Amino acid sequence: MKILMFAMEYPPLLGGGGTYVKNLCDGLSSLGVELRLITSGSVDGIETVSKNLDVVRSANLLELYKESGSFLSALDLLNQQIEDFKPDLVHTHHTVEKILFGVINVRHNLPFVATQTRTPGYSGYEKTYSSKQVRYEFSNRLNTDHYICLSEVFMKDLLRCGVNKEIVSVIYPGVNNNDFFYIGKNDVRLNKMKSRIGLNDGEVLIFIPTVIRQRKGVDFTLKAISNISCGKKVKVVLSGLSAVEANEELVMYYKGLTKPNILVEAGSLTVNDMNLMYNIADVVAFGSQGEGLGLVVLESMACQCPVVSTNVNGVNEILVNGVNGLLCEYGDLDVFTKNLAGVLSSPELRKKMIIGGRGTLESKFNTALQAKKHFDIYTKVIENKKL
Repeated sequence: MKILMFAMEYPPLLGGGGTYVKNLCDGLSSLGVELRLITSGSVDGIETVSKNLDVVRSANLLELYKESGSFLSALDLLNQQIEDFKPDLVHTHHTVEKILFGVINVRHNLPFVATQTRTPGYSGYEKTYSSKQVRYEFSNRLNTDHYICLSEVFMKDLLRCGVNKEIVSVIYPGVNNNDFFYIGKNDVRLNKMKSRIGLNDGEVLIFIPTVIRQRKGVDFTLKAISNISCGKKVKVVLSGLSAVEANEELVMYYKGLTKPNILVEAGSLTVNDMNLMYNIADVVAFGSQGEGLGLVVLESMACQCPVVSTNVNGVNEILVNGVNGLLCEYGDLDVFTKNLAGVLSSPELRKKMIIGGRGTLESKFNTALQAKKHFDIYTKVIENKKL
């Protein structure tokens, strides 16, 4: 089976979309599927990632990702790759990729699977009708053989746009265990990371693994953390802080929200750094206003770090309050603070969260299951197209 993937988000672009595509490609490749991925890049080129995966990078697609770039050049690239690779099926990820292939597929009539990941379901979303939303709704009117959603949240939004439920499947993603895994407390790598962020013995670390966007609830999370008093010095790492570190006024604002606890400037964090951070953190605080799913919650579980989160769409498909994490309503500072303090002060509760998280990953969110379900849908779509 030959699958052409089309997704602008792929490492080194970090984020949930890129992580999902990487894990899916790795899983399908291990099943023997021959893959070619068209994605963004700082320069044009093609690289062989593994025996079954080639990655075609385009600087123009990177510009399109930034809301500029040439649609015509992207169409030429897509057409060229279809004619060269001769795929059995094309799988697009996100809105612009879906529109571009929808145009090209008028010529090729290839089996077509799409994954749409525009995050709905948070306050203010329904009030905003931006150009991105217009493109999203338009793209869902294009002929598509099947949709694959990462969560019930994404499926509900597709149905709201008029997509037929019969051609929509929810396939939960997994966590790449080569990237995120439990290390153990005495590993030298952990000691180096502790030294890098100035974390001393007897101090508590709260990790906030998120970029700084309005819906991520960074202000809310830091305010809740500022109210924590656990008898120990509390330090906080916000993974997205490095992206705004040039804005000294904004950095000082976030540090002020965290006081009397300490917000640490950890610098840019690679995937490997993120894994280490989950391992040394006492708890992950995720106060988002709305998610499509929340891959960082799964990454935390893989590293055996308990998660305290808001009870928002997407996250509540992973976390069950009191079983594998603790939840509160967005905006409820008192409960969020209480939940964080509870995990920090109770080894029994922490252990319960870790065991519950491990069970969640094994039964519902794993990359082998994710890849197999995609493979089955590809097979069905290809066979139906022949009828």
